[in-house]
Amino acid sequence: KYPRELIDDIARHFQTPYPSRPFVELKKMYDKERDSRKRESVLWALSRSDQKEIREFLWSFLQRGDFSEPVLDYFRRKKDVDALGIIAEAYIARRGGPKEERCVSELLDALIGIADERHEGIMLEVLEKSSAREAGKLIQDWFAKYPSEDAVKVASKMLSGRYGQGWELTSGLAAMGDKGALEWAKRILKDRNCRTSWMGYYVIARSPIEEADELAQGIIKEGDEKAVRSLVQGYRGSCVKMKKKRLDQIASRYKDSERVIEWIVRARQK
Repeated sequence: KYPRELIDDIARHFQTPYPSRPFVELKKMYDKERDSRKRESVLWALSRSDQKEIREFLWSFLQRGDFSEPVLDYFRRKKDVDALGIIAEAYIARRGGPKEERCVSELLDALIGIADERHEGIMLEVLEKSSAREAGKLIQDWFAKYPSEDAVKVASKMLSGRYGQGWELTSGLAAMGDKGALEWAKRILKDRNCRTSWMGYYVIARSPIEEADELAQGIIKEGDEKAVRSLVQGYRGSCVKMKKKRLDQIASRYKDSERVIEWIVRARQK
């Protein structure tokens, strides 16, 4: 007689949806399952599988307007540009009615993950239909990689020169090389009592303008650890070409500061 623990382990194995299981088995599990959480677990297994039947199955979800996280994750992971149009339409349509914030955020993440430089037109339309916060994310995570003068105009219009009041947009404009954002950062850093000085350091860390890198070097040399820490935090998520060099420079200079090194590790990971 087999041990009860072994029997239970075997039973759990056959009841657990693994991505490596054949598509036919996973689909059968999905169709039979009535518990929503367990059903989503099966869908995650399907979305993480590379079996050829998966795409057609998950495409049917998009067609019927089911933009659940596992489905979007699959098309984002595959960078499936054929899905871009239908996801963009869903994102834009949700701007006009009641917002399901989490779903909208996942749609935006999928768009950012799938689109490349060929899709500037679609991404500009998405930008125009975004809230200030979502526009900031879109600019930082996509347009910073694929700069666009039209995107700068759209974001600048949203912000109307009120740098700092819309942090996401300010950071995004800085990442696209907006000179106004950098000038604003320089002004607030001159005010020792400014409570939002951290924003200035973030702008400097994210701006591709040569002057911004010169300012970063100056901050590092001045030796104000709090300022340097804010600068490092700004490099997290930055796409500037001098990012690695400046982080290496800071790591060498502040090797005995646990807090600075901790943030450098985080900045290097993103």
